[in-house]
Amino acid sequence: MGVKEGVDATRLSQAGWGVIFPKGSNREVAAIREALQPLLDLRAAQAGDRFRIYDGPKCYRTDETKSQFLVRNGASPSGPADPEKVPYYLLIVAGPEEISYTFQYQLDVQYAVGRLSFATVEEYGN
Repeated sequence: MGVKEGVDATRLSQAGWGVIFPKGSNREVAAIREALQPLLDLRAAQAGDRFRIYDGPKCYRTDETKSQFLVRNGASPSGPADPEKVPYYLLIVAGPEEISYTFQYQLDVQYAVGRLSFATVEEYGN
């Protein structure tokens, strides 16, 4: 669907960028976050105040639908993306057993979604 009118989707400072982690072990998420820190720092610099990390209470919850996730995080579950609420570009950091492909595909109707899934923390760092 793209972004709401007046937002340039080619500029992260307008479209935003966010990363979604699954609910899980705080130590595991912290280790993966640390491994991804160079990427997160780069995107935070590019997206400014439209950079978001969805972990802790804002993370994806087991069996949550796209609509439930968006509403819980302050966005509309339909229509063009409003990057003031949830960034247009979203990166899921989890395997399909933790965050389902169904959730990803539903979210991808409204947002630009990618996924990183590796077996080890070291692979995330690479």
